[in-house]
Amino acid sequence: MQASGQIAALDLVGEAIHELLQASRSLLAVPVADSMVLQGFDAYGRLTAEGSDPLLLHFARRATKHGRPLSVTALDRDALACAGSSEWAPDSALSAVPFPGIGQSGALCLIWRDARAMRDGDIPLIRHIGQLATAALVNAKLREGLEQRIKADSESSERTHHAHAEEITRHNQTERELHRLSVTDIMTGLLNRRGFEFYASQSLSIAREQYLQGLLLFADINDLKRVNDAYGHERGDELIQDCAGVLRDAFRKSDVVARLGGDEFAVFSVDAESPDAVQQRVDQRLKAFAETHARPYPISMSIGVLECPSSSDESLTQMLAQADRLMYTQKRSSAPRRATNVQQ
Repeated sequence: MQASGQIAALDLVGEAIHELLQASRSLLAVPVADSMVLQGFDAYGRLTAEGSDPLLLHFARRATKHGRPLSVTALDRDALACAGSSEWAPDSALSAVPFPGIGQSGALCLIWRDARAMRDGDIPLIRHIGQLATAALVNAKLREGLEQRIKADSESSERTHHAHAEEITRHNQTERELHRLSVTDIMTGLLNRRGFEFYASQSLSIAREQYLQGLLLFADINDLKRVNDAYGHERGDELIQDCAGVLRDAFRKSDVVARLGGDEFAVFSVDAESPDAVQQRVDQRLKAFAETHARPYPISMSIGVLECPSSSDESLTQMLAQADRLMYTQKRSSAPRRATNVQQ
């Protein structure tokens, strides 16, 4: 039975897998002390019975044994029969990535019900999650052991107290890193939708408490599907990254800049700047980028900008929907390429 500290660490791992990789199921094999912790996760990142899926366990052991990632874009019947699994259909995609542990290697194995090719950055991301999971579980184990020793011996030395504090600090640092992963869009390095909702809500509350105006921007890349169809998805990913970089450079580090998913972005800024000024700045950055970076396709975005006065009591979700509508109003018009409004 796993202790509460290990369960908390595994919950964070499950959240990171769900948010960043969207696997149908996954299995984490982590060496802790003298045993191998086997923990399964469902499609929502929730903990399942340990090692319950023979197919994932089979490939996790193979990846650990051979010390290299295994990636199958579409499983065949022979692979399923070899693992003794009847749950998964042929054409399911699977990846098993080993990572260094303490004394021996661990592995993180993921499966998707539909055929899926590995994306750039998947293997380093999976390995990073596995290493963080190892650190979190080992720290939890050490932390719980130290707490038991301190409880049993009330006169433990100052050195033990210091070691206990260091282990707790390392454990907290690992939890913060897992949180950072869970709110980050892996393709662009911006916040993802979850991160935007978390940090923009905080900024909105602070702005209202201090009677400051905010601005909410909703942006959509123009013609991303056409670029994907004409030049391939690698070029489409490049266009997404280009637009993310332009938005990042157009705003301050204190502003909340995020990719909500697909071709959609959002920014929340505590600022009294006018929507027209925001639009002009983004347009100038897009133009400057296009002049200095040769691309076979035009780079443009449709944008809706909503002023958020401190007197408003509407939620972030409601205001985001308004900014989205402004963006679509602008997208449908040929010129000018902007839409602004004041949220009452």
